[in-house]
Amino acid sequence: MKNRCKLVLALVALGLVSFSQDEHGQSKKMDKPKDELALLQGRWSMTTRFPDGKPMRIEKEVKDWHETVTVFDPDEKVRYAFEGGFKLDKVGRARVFTWTNRVMTVGPRKGRKVPDGGYVYTVRDGRWVCALGMLEDDPLPMQLQVFEPAKDKSI
Repeated sequence: MKNRCKLVLALVALGLVSFSQDEHGQSKKMDKPKDELALLQGRWSMTTRFPDGKPMRIEKEVKDWHETVTVFDPDEKVRYAFEGGFKLDKVGRARVFTWTNRVMTVGPRKGRKVPDGGYVYTVRDGRWVCALGMLEDDPLPMQLQVFEPAKDKSI
């Protein structure tokens, strides 16, 4: 029951999780995973903070059904990175991004597998919004990550 409440809260927080907007700002329903995949292609970036309060930048790069995630420290040095495959699902009105076969590629856990997992997401107003910690049995803490298309910094 508790996890179901988390998902409902995530859906409310995300608003129109089953809709995106076309190039004219009009809502359109997305029914095909390939349509959604096209929206996620490319580089995305967000800035947040490490638990110690220092700033960090996270970049995602999506090419076809493969994602690379890189985390930078305040000096713009790569702290850690991982990559792997993913799939996109629709569960009711919610969109779910499920990562699979992730492997750490940089950092102290380099070479280790990352357990499969996922999050509720939407792409809205040109932003990729990820609601982590909302799925049943999800060990991640609840958090909302908002990525924008990456500017000139590269992974």
